[in-house]
Amino acid sequence: MEEENEEERGTLGLADLPDEILRQIFRRLCVYTVLTRVALTCKRFYEISANVSFFKCIRFDPRFSSEKVTDVLKGVPLLKRLELYARRDVNSILEQAVDTSTKLTVLKINSGKEQRVSELSSILLLNFLARRPGLKRLVLKRASFDDEELFFGGLCAAAPELTSLNLNHNLQMSTENLMDIATGYRYLEDLRIYCLSFDRLGSVTPYEDPPVRTLLMKGGSRLRVLKLNTLGLSDASMEAVACCRLLEKLHLYRLVNVGDDGLWQVGALEELRELVVTVPRAVTRAGWLRLLAAPALSSLSKLTVSNSCTLDDDVLAVVASNCSHINWLGLPGCRQITDRGVSQVVRSCRRLTYLNLFSTKSSVERAFRLIPHHLPHLEVLVYRPADQRLTTLPQICDIMPHLEVREYYKYL
Repeated sequence: MEEENEEERGTLGLADLPDEILRQIFRRLCVYTVLTRVALTCKRFYEISANVSFFKCIRFDPRFSSEKVTDVLKGVPLLKRLELYARRDVNSILEQAVDTSTKLTVLKINSGKEQRVSELSSILLLNFLARRPGLKRLVLKRASFDDEELFFGGLCAAAPELTSLNLNHNLQMSTENLMDIATGYRYLEDLRIYCLSFDRLGSVTPYEDPPVRTLLMKGGSRLRVLKLNTLGLSDASMEAVACCRLLEKLHLYRLVNVGDDGLWQVGALEELRELVVTVPRAVTRAGWLRLLAAPALSSLSKLTVSNSCTLDDDVLAVVASNCSHINWLGLPGCRQITDRGVSQVVRSCRRLTYLNLFSTKSSVERAFRLIPHHLPHLEVLVYRPADQRLTTLPQICDIMPHLEVREYYKYL
């Protein structure tokens, strides 16, 4: 009995931790959880949670009222990261909280996937940004502005120290708007300006070569992440992309007009670890063979090529030979590949944890029997054949119970 009592006395519970340790734990939780659940646990937790100043990162989703958001922001003067997700009251928050949390280094305003936030007031947003001189990262995903010319024209002056800018899925980006950004920023390390929304003419982001070339030639020396919608771009822009020698991630969406000579220049990027190319209509089989045999690409860890009508088994043989260290391979919509090419990849790229064969021909299934033997670490297989109904893959699932087989996927 005495031994049991000694063991009980030697066991610490959550309530035995000092307040400072509890604050460190609470700050890693969702603020909504802390304020609505943790605070109701006991009097001590309530008193600790009532002082929200220990939060350095906060994400407000629609569960919070506008009044609660502004009240919380008034109590976190040292807040570093703020995210407003799927909220319809962003303009009201920007206006009410303009003088609070001025130490922000990261601001994210993100619409939900189902619907966009209400139009952002360009004046309110620029004013909010100008009050935060230390802001380094700005994400305005699926956002639109009531006066896009005012916003894009004033962004560089309002937030001059940005190193990361994400305007993904913005429907108002034009050549002129992008030129405003290109002439104002020189030290960006992360730039994401692609859009996957389409109308009958294709992408709705029609910016062209000049601002992209200006931006990359002028300020691309520090870029490590670049995600572009390339529908309006040509081989000339790829020359500028090749000047970004520190690039680690490169996504080229809707690569409709760039041909072999333009894409080949990507092969000079020695630091590149992640490459995504979608709808490469002008890239030939010879272009793929030349690019993927480039010595610099032997260090790739992630490769996705979607909807290529020229990428075939011979190209996959080059991937298997030169890019054997990849752990992520996506080939959705590449219908020239068969089990021959996939088999070579499976045998050689043994570090794969993700393999995407969505909307390929059903002949690739014959290579699946090799997966349990050669890809023991594979976690996700995306597959839905383009030429027949999906068949179940019981043998793989029985042998590899940890493997998740999906019929859908999303871009990186």
